[in-house]
Amino acid sequence: MATDEPVDMDRVAVSLLRALRPEVQQAFLDSEEFRSLPAADRERLYVLDASMDAE
Repeated sequence: MATDEPVDMDRVAVSLLRALRPEVQQAFLDSEEFRSLPAADRERLYVLDASMDAE
């Protein structure tokens, strides 16, 4: 279903990560690829993940 509303890619990323098995989630969070993201970007995803828990 197409929409003109922008997609929140951070929310998509967190939702995809949450859909993975716990050991795969942790492997990604421990990966060089994730660790190479700027700290502010990683923090933004952590904060979004926590806020999704509160919803």
